[in-house]
Amino acid sequence: MKKLFSIILAVMVFALAACGGGSESTGSQSDGSKFAFKTGNITVKMNADAENVIANLGEPKSYFESESCAFKGLDKQYTYANFVVATYPKDDKDYISSVTLLDDTVATAEGIRIGSTVQEIDTAYGSNFTALTGESRSYVDGDAELQLIVTGGLVSSIAYYAKTDVN
Repeated sequence: MKKLFSIILAVMVFALAACGGGSESTGSQSDGSKFAFKTGNITVKMNADAENVIANLGEPKSYFESESCAFKGLDKQYTYANFVVATYPKDDKDYISSVTLLDDTVATAEGIRIGSTVQEIDTAYGSNFTALTGESRSYVDGDAELQLIVTGGLVSSIAYYAKTDVN
């Protein structure tokens, strides 16, 4: 049930971010943020060119695309066993727009996973965050945002988001 909730939440947040409900833009497509998802030897940075990342991640379990309401072209979503990578189109290329972790078998580089406690979050990231609802928080670094949704004192959702310019 937790996994289904996480997937539904990820899809809703992806749609919201893609259609104007996301963070304000910073105007960069750099890789200067400390917030990047790592799986095996692959690092997925926000706003990075998606072509090599997607190729290196291999065949997804599922794929979804829809007309972007923020950019000209198609937003794409690649679902793997325990995370989802979403992209946005710009200048005839696709860029990483978000990564959502789906279960507790994957973690952030700092070791936070679904099920981690608020104390573990504080130890990993400190107190420089923007409060969301309840104990949930948003951490921003460069052109990336890390959102940790907390329910009942435990992390229930983890997602990385790109901060982008919208044409």
